[in-house]
Amino acid sequence: MSEVGMPVAGVVVMVVEQKGDAVLSALEEMEEVTTYGIHKKNYIVAVLEGDSSRHLEEISGRIQAIDGVLGVFPAYVGFDEEEDPHSEAEAMQRVVS
Repeated sequence: MSEVGMPVAGVVVMVVEQKGDAVLSALEEMEEVTTYGIHKKNYIVAVLEGDSSRHLEEISGRIQAIDGVLGVFPAYVGFDEEEDPHSEAEAMQRVVS
């Protein structure tokens, strides 16, 4: 039986266009969040990593509380099995590009 890894979620954070840079900076300060830039002026692609699904919900709640965030929309939720998280995030970028 294989071990289940850490829960991860690929999300698109929709932001007020004028506040995108500030939101991106705030997200980059969060240890559990990896960002992949601003797309189409008001979407930020990010991967959240937590210890549990509740932790992912808590991270999402903190993101939603950032001034300028309009919503956090999950694109996938799964478990990291020690593979390269960048490959999943690159796939996410293609979804929103």
